[in-house]
Amino acid sequence: MNPKAKEILEKLKELKQLSNDTNIKLNKAGVKITNIPKEELFAYNLKDIFTAMEELIRNEPSEKPRIRLGKAIPKAYENIDKIQKTPEGNVCSEALTRIKTLIKYLEDSHIAL
Repeated sequence: MNPKAKEILEKLKELKQLSNDTNIKLNKAGVKITNIPKEELFAYNLKDIFTAMEELIRNEPSEKPRIRLGKAIPKAYENIDKIQKTPEGNVCSEALTRIKTLIKYLEDSHIAL
């Protein structure tokens, strides 16, 4: 595994852990399970980003991961912004901003894979 892929994998692990912790904090802060941006972010956008990046790291010969990233990343940014605008989202604003930073890193570095 090349050093860049190893670094990306570390950031991906950090993003997974942070997203799990943030999802739990948002639930405790009172964000309802019916909050569409939250559910979309954690159940779809981030899951798609994780899957696509892992496929790229494994060098799977397909355009699907890149297409999936092209759809999931902008939608993840949009959902994070919507969540941060809620009172409950302000409680986890720092973690959501860090998630955004990690997504940006993955977005910029997936081209190297």
